[in-house]
Amino acid sequence: DYAAADIYNNTIDGGSGVTSYSVFVDSISTTTNLKNNILMATSGTNNYCLYEETNPPLEIKNNDFIFCSTSPYFDNDALCTGNGDNDANPNTCTLTEMEALIDITGGASGNVSLDPMFTDIDGADNNALTMADNDWHLTTDAPTYTNANVLEGGLDLSANFTTDKDAQTRTAVITKGPSNTGAAGWSMGAYEFD
Repeated sequence: DYAAADIYNNTIDGGSGVTSYSVFVDSISTTTNLKNNILMATSGTNNYCLYEETNPPLEIKNNDFIFCSTSPYFDNDALCTGNGDNDANPNTCTLTEMEALIDITGGASGNVSLDPMFTDIDGADNNALTMADNDWHLTTDAPTYTNANVLEGGLDLSANFTTDKDAQTRTAVITKGPSNTGAAGWSMGAYEFD
């Protein structure tokens, strides 16, 4: 008997190799829920942020799919049925098409593909795969601010968790960031920005 795999509140890099994925849902995983993650596949020839072998996740909500050069979502069993280009090719399943798939019974919404702009993704050694010196906290220190949805545009998932990896409270009111409007939102990934 296998327990539910609730993957909440993470920043995940698929690592190295010819094929890399942030999350692999195998044939025996029957209850996978993905919420509020930053999923990356930064190296390899075939890069997928989420790879579904047989059983689709129940819910895919409030995630940032980034650097998935092959496809953000590989739908091995249904081949991204109904995808916009009508070619039944799982390698061309976009986020929009993923959110429309009816076999994700709990729904898929609030997902984006935006550069999360980490403080220092690869650390002093300039290697994202050596974790000790990497800083994956979110920042706005960029000439052009492009990731408002990652920092402050997420869904309210307070029913699932209330703190981040640093044990800081997840806030539903923006106190920092470029808009600083007090609008509702959650930062995506392991760390709350406000």
